[in-house]
Amino acid sequence: MTNNENEADRAVDQRVKRLEKQLRLALVIGLLFLGLFVLTASSGRTGDEQVFEKIRVRQIIVVDEKGVERIYIGSPVPDPKADGQQIQRIAPVTGITMNDENGNERNGWGIFPDGRQTFCLDYDKGIGEALCLTQGGERSGLMIKDTKQRFNLILGRLAVGNDDDEAKLLMMGTDGKSSIRLQLTDDTGKPLIKVTGDKGESIFETKAER
Repeated sequence: MTNNENEADRAVDQRVKRLEKQLRLALVIGLLFLGLFVLTASSGRTGDEQVFEKIRVRQIIVVDEKGVERIYIGSPVPDPKADGQQIQRIAPVTGITMNDENGNERNGWGIFPDGRQTFCLDYDKGIGEALCLTQGGERSGLMIKDTKQRFNLILGRLAVGNDDDEAKLLMMGTDGKSSIRLQLTDDTGKPLIKVTGDKGESIFETKAER
């Protein structure tokens, strides 16, 4: 065998050895990745889910399959969106809110810094509140509004606008003026029944005598 043939054989042997080392290294790396994949997959199985006694967070955001933020749980919860526009809350709220498929807020329950708590259902397209239950101090009640945000019904002991906070049932027409009021007055303790026309005039009013 000539010298040239010997050198060629040695070069081939060196290349083969280098390939064998590279193959072994690739095999080791592949096995490591496979092991990590098995560990990750097994940790995600339902039967192996971890249970935590406590989780301390400020906010939890739940998204749908499209990545839209649908549920907020927080202290405080994020400011709402209405018809795609971000709106600042009147005060920070601790509670739970739910959004529609476009990320607009549609309902929520929360507690304000002054201790007042509310549960509200909203119209879509950023119209505003449809129904609210509210409680604060000694005052609590139910409010229902139309799509123009005029009050249709007030039930309970609530002060709305220039109205008093006596215990009452107040039903208002779509014109925003006509109304039927059933109320108990604190000063006399007598029930009041009052009917108002579409021009705000008093049609009927009576107080029962004790």
